[in-house]
Amino acid sequence: MAAAWALNSSALDKYPASAALMRLSAFFGPAPIPFELLHAADASLPEVLSEKLRQVDESPQALDELLAPLQRLSLVRRSDETRSYSIHPLMQEVVLEGLPDQRVWAERALRVVGSNFPDVTKFENWPALDRFLPHALNCATFVESLKIELPEAAQLMNQTAYYLDDRAEYTRAEPLYLQAMAIREKILGAEHPDTVTSLNNLAVLYYNQARYPEAEPLYRRALAIREKSQGLEHPDTATALNNLALFLRHQGRYEEAEPLYRRALAIREKALGAEHPDTALSLNNLAELLRVQEKTAEAESMHRRALAIREKALGVEHPDTGVSLNNLAELLRVHGKPAEAESMLLRALAISEKALGAEHPNTAHSLNNLAELYRMQTRYTEAEPLHRRALAIREKALGAEHPYTAHSLNNLALLLQDQGKPAEAEPMYRRALTIAEKALGTADHHTVLVRNNLLQFYRKQNRNSEADALEKVAKRTAE
Repeated sequence: MAAAWALNSSALDKYPASAALMRLSAFFGPAPIPFELLHAADASLPEVLSEKLRQVDESPQALDELLAPLQRLSLVRRSDETRSYSIHPLMQEVVLEGLPDQRVWAERALRVVGSNFPDVTKFENWPALDRFLPHALNCATFVESLKIELPEAAQLMNQTAYYLDDRAEYTRAEPLYLQAMAIREKILGAEHPDTVTSLNNLAVLYYNQARYPEAEPLYRRALAIREKSQGLEHPDTATALNNLALFLRHQGRYEEAEPLYRRALAIREKALGAEHPDTALSLNNLAELLRVQEKTAEAESMHRRALAIREKALGVEHPDTGVSLNNLAELLRVHGKPAEAESMLLRALAISEKALGAEHPNTAHSLNNLAELYRMQTRYTEAEPLHRRALAIREKALGAEHPYTAHSLNNLALLLQDQGKPAEAEPMYRRALTIAEKALGTADHHTVLVRNNLLQFYRKQNRNSEADALEKVAKRTAE
């Protein structure tokens, strides 16, 4: 490979743009490189390559002129079917070793990837993001190894982590979020809006992983900075309010959460409008809080409004539309409207499977709620495979000790108990309680629910000494 590059690099002297592309491509990942990267030329690139990339935006012939010399020398393989080209990983290493100015080229590569990176907030960009992901991750390795501290580097790390977080790939997302936040704190300052975005995103990641003690101080710090630097009525302040309220609601701290949710909703309605997707998000989240507080009429009205906004603004197959369908259906299920609930849950499940995938945590949530509807209707043979599938997804995507895994274990145990299978139900109740106590604490309302279910299970089995022991724990916890 080294000999081939030594021979061919001199042959590329007649094609300086192609030679520059070869050097740039050495910093991309060992995966097909999308043609979409060869657009929007970065100002730091050599002028000869920058000019050629500007031409690519206007003419397919420019792309041919750029890649043809590399193809003739067998340095790259082009695929018009996948709209990409590829380089052997060993050749990439050889090119890298021969570059005296690696840092300059690494910075150029991350700017090129970053300037073309698809919008991570739009799920319809996921197929394109999958194509870009190996190259963003490879840039991240150079950001770390070469100690690159640029705003563009932090932005690319943050966007890559955001996408991985959405895909429930939390372990891969965390170091990128931390990397982005460290760069932003150093070069922009602790109170810069971009630094606060990193704080918020890291808090959301910790929330998704049930790392609640780590999440709360980040949420509160983000909110304090937003209020101070951007004002009490800025949409970013509303986002910080919403996220902290979501955390508090999950902790059962409803009285703290409600005013934050209502503030966020008022800001968004005023700043963004009554029909904005972010307004729908606030409506949905406040409605969920009202639902668990048994404020059913107000909750249903808000859920229906949120659903209407999302269907209109985002489309009937958007994951957020599926979330609204799922949440409204859960309210209807509990309050005696099973037919309407089932129709919505089936729609929500279909949307989640199509948009997010069969093994995404949101898909597990839809499966769980549909299974609970069937359990209430004693449709046990339909409910059981759904609950088992939800449990398997959560164990794989979230981990064996996540509170949502405990939630699935508890619900499956209830179903097995209803079916007269106590020997199968008991270990699931016990495991659910162990997880909940460890992850949430003995006094958390979710833990209390699981403990009460196991207590009632023992009573029905006439195992009163075990039930009494749990009752004593419950009394000590309540004191």
